[in-house]
Amino acid sequence: MKVAIVLLSGGLDSCIAATMKAKEKDTDIYLLSIDYESPPSKKEQESRNKVVSWLKTNFSNVKQYEELKIIGYMKLRTIEKQSLIPQGYPFTRDETFMLLAASWLERLLIENDNYKNGEVVIATTKEDTFNFEDILPEIYTSLNEILDTKYSNKVGKYMKISTPLIHMMKHEVIKKGIELKVPLELTWSCYFGEEYPCQKCDQCKWRAEAFKKAEIKDPLFRK
Repeated sequence: MKVAIVLLSGGLDSCIAATMKAKEKDTDIYLLSIDYESPPSKKEQESRNKVVSWLKTNFSNVKQYEELKIIGYMKLRTIEKQSLIPQGYPFTRDETFMLLAASWLERLLIENDNYKNGEVVIATTKEDTFNFEDILPEIYTSLNEILDTKYSNKVGKYMKISTPLIHMMKHEVIKKGIELKVPLELTWSCYFGEEYPCQKCDQCKWRAEAFKKAEIKDPLFRK
């Protein structure tokens, strides 16, 4: 039996990655979201709650959902301010999140004899590696070396970082979501926590372009 901790943001990619993992045989799923008080945190939380409810309803192997709040504020840049750093650049966010998830995974592996190995699942796409220069496949290789050295040897069970979407562009991820019957209307991508997506921030633009390439209408955008 394998155990997977899926980092869940409330966005398209993590919802689809969680569904992909939930469909794997002999795998128990634990969901982890980390609230770092970003501007869209309220909207993301609403989306996460809906996604978690859907996953638990449809997959009996989704065992638990936890939300961790980090004290501090990773302030996102306004749309108007120009910079060489992409809007909404997550300062060492993903690495921090993965290692926090790994600590929970270690505990699950130690406490449950049925779990023979485990993975932390993060929904990084191929497109992310273009849009954020700090997101590279080599990062995950390095983190897996840390898990092998510090965690796996101590636990006696194999642990790894899993990136099931790393070779997929966002429009391909959307098509995969449609294939898996994922309720994409429950997800949220906008950097800003308004009632509707702003359609101006980077994430809104990337999402709109991906739906256009996938030739699918995005249920979030107003007519």
